Amino acid sequence: AYGNMIGRGAHFVVEGGQHFCKIWPVITGESGKGRKGTAQDRVNGLLKQVDEHWYYNCQAQGLSSGEGLLYHVRDRKIKEGKDGETVVVDEGVVDKRLMLTEPEFAAPLTVMQREGNTLSVVLRMAWDDTTLQTLTKNSPERSTKSHVTVAAHTNKEELLKHLTSAKLGGGIGNRFFFLLVKRSKELPFGGQEDKFTDDLLDRLREAVAFGRNERHIRVSEKPEVGGRSAADLWRVVYSDLSSPAPGLLGAVRGRAEAQVRRFATIYAALDCSPEVKISHLLAGLALWDYSEQSSYLIFQGKTGDEIADEILQALQASDEEGMSRN
Repeated sequence: AYGNMIGRGAHFVVEGGQHFCKIWPVITGESGKGRKGTAQDRVNGLLKQVDEHWYYNCQAQGLSSGEGLLYHVRDRKIKEGKDGETVVVDEGVVDKRLMLTEPEFAAPLTVMQREGNTLSVVLRMAWDDTTLQTLTKNSPERSTKSHVTVAAHTNKEELLKHLTSAKLGGGIGNRFFFLLVKRSKELPFGGQEDKFTDDLLDRLREAVAFGRNERHIRVSEKPEVGGRSAADLWRVVYSDLSSPAPGLLGAVRGRAEAQVRRFATIYAALDCSPEVKISHLLAGLALWDYSEQSSYLIFQGKTGDEIADEILQALQASDEEGMSRN
């Protein structure tokens, strides 16, 4: 949410491509017991006090089509009138920060499978930070410099049912990262109302102001712990992050390097630091480690091919004699 709130400010550059602070979590927990929505309500309660405009105007839910998503971050549209004058057809959207909350992630995954639906394509462009557009003849839409964040909620059963290799076509799955969650305690009357201190609110406002300034946050080369720098640490972990893995697990962790850099950049911006330091990179790696372990528990042994997975499950459930080829 902080990454969406700061918009196209803090970022890093790799091979000429800009990566802004857009991270897309899929919070995976037991329905009604994981407290996924409660957790987000707590976050929103804090952020509402920091930026009311963002809270009321930059949040939405209900992903159903690429055209629908594009409409909420569309550019101004003009055309030439009969007398040669410029006519504004659509004022477009001025603030292109868009925080999408999807309480049922299975719904957009199902929609992506429908023939002719452009949601998967537009989502990939939104994560990659390219120009969003639909090439329809009658009413083409276009969006430049959008800043879209998706936070989805689901449970393990729904995720395995809907996230198959077919729906991962084009790499939509590795734009997200997956987090297994559960409630930490039982509270019959709910938790106490959060009373955020003035110091916390001031620090967060300062971090938002810092993050909104357009700046390239590099990985620091300055020596810190034991004479090593954050860049030294990044060189060490990069190989493991970029190594491929088989099956669905490999498909959803295919952008590990970019995800960790985005995490670390957000931690640096929250710390009002112009560089990613060792502490920020370690925090990013810890979050990715949690996500990777979550993904292993969710997708372990799954290929993403429904028939292959059904055969494997039948073989595992058979007795010692196994099964015939028929």
